[in-house]
Amino acid sequence: MGKEFRYIGKPSPRIDGRAIVTGAAEYCNDVHMHNMLYGKIKMSPHPHAMITKIDVSKALEVPGVKTILTYENAFDWITGMPAQKRLLDRHVRFVGDPVALIAAASARAADEAAELIQVEYEVLPAVQDLDEAIADGAPQLYEQFPNNIISRGCPPFGPKALQDIVMGDTKKGFEECSVVVEGTSRYETISNPLPAESPGLVAWWDGPNNCTMKGSFQSPNIQKMIMQLGMPGVNVRVISCNVGGGFGSKNTVPMEGLYCAALAKACGRPVKLVISKEAHISTYMLRLGSRLKAKIGLLPDGTVHAYEGTWLVGSGVHSDFGQGQIANGLGRAMLLLNKCKHWNYQPHLVATNRCRSGGIRGFGGQESYASLIPILSMAMAKMNLDPVDFFKKNMCDINGGYYWVEGQWWENHFLSYNDVMDHAAEHFGWKEKFPGWLKPYKVVGSKQYGVGCCVHGSADCGMLHGEAFVKIDGWGTANINVCIAESGMGQRSSV
Repeated sequence: MGKEFRYIGKPSPRIDGRAIVTGAAEYCNDVHMHNMLYGKIKMSPHPHAMITKIDVSKALEVPGVKTILTYENAFDWITGMPAQKRLLDRHVRFVGDPVALIAAASARAADEAAELIQVEYEVLPAVQDLDEAIADGAPQLYEQFPNNIISRGCPPFGPKALQDIVMGDTKKGFEECSVVVEGTSRYETISNPLPAESPGLVAWWDGPNNCTMKGSFQSPNIQKMIMQLGMPGVNVRVISCNVGGGFGSKNTVPMEGLYCAALAKACGRPVKLVISKEAHISTYMLRLGSRLKAKIGLLPDGTVHAYEGTWLVGSGVHSDFGQGQIANGLGRAMLLLNKCKHWNYQPHLVATNRCRSGGIRGFGGQESYASLIPILSMAMAKMNLDPVDFFKKNMCDINGGYYWVEGQWWENHFLSYNDVMDHAAEHFGWKEKFPGWLKPYKVVGSKQYGVGCCVHGSADCGMLHGEAFVKIDGWGTANINVCIAESGMGQRSSV
């Protein structure tokens, strides 16, 4: 006999819906504290320069200004994985790089002070293109990263984090293939899907080694981890407000968190820092750039047998989690080309003079697939293969094995994508609408109509960790303590 459930399988109202539509839900802009100051960032107008002189004397005379930090008096905090980006630096590396941080009694006073800070620069050559950045003689962003290639390794994913794929013998593999194609594909940096709410937070200190942050964080646990990497020895507590849309770019606000914490520590008072919409649009985090040069070999039945590729991944001015995103992209490539026996896939995370990159929905997976599949399509077209059949043949199926982001070998014993692909193709009418490569399935006047397809798979095992404490009382009520943030998808209602 089937059971009738109260909630499972039925629509239910959002538990926070009324609070959101009536304005009762708390967002970062609603957070106010006693004695709170307002932060402001003075930004570099140059993509690459050295500060030769900075004068804050006039700015300090503005009524309400409490402190101004520059590279001359800032805390020696460094963030990034690996550590690379200083809190404030004489060497500025992108348009928007902070040259001074201001805390004042009002946002207007902070704005006025920022305008009065006088900065003189020695402008340096800048580099934006990935190939140019790694070329000999290119402008260097960091001494520790020759040719602007950021060191490998992602400590949160463990000591074996996936950083390349080398398996089999590619020379032998290509000799065994019936078709070999080579090509370069670009999925260059695009802006993030900009949330309406600008990133922001309030920070305060309870003693010399305890900092609390409250703001618009999608992933408060990751924000805490990155903050503690940047402020060694400090215990950081992170509280998430409702997030007014995040789309990945507000998983964390790492640099803004450090700026706000530094001002709060220097002043001994809570500080609120919300970047302007202008700064959000022009200087905030972007998606990773991606440029792939690859050689791919196929057997007569359409199985990818050998793969050789160099993947340049554009990090921008520094990397928050770039090597982790690369690990994710490599793992997804192994899911897509799961029957491939011979690999030499070498990614390089490249620094350039533009604002930093971060996780923008997909965390490396979109960049990997969107660069790889155009080159695969060249091979499919050359062999006149049906893309749906190609993906079914090559995608990880039952009993397939692969390395995932933490560098461990996993085997799939229960899940097949093939039924899903068949179902989607049937409902779309794929067989009727795909007459072959570069052939329209219908022509109406001067217009030709064609179709295409792609597949996107994930296997998030061993990468993301969570925990919850659930207490059920005698009245049948469950109390759940869990670290989640509400960023628009109804997470709290779902839990």
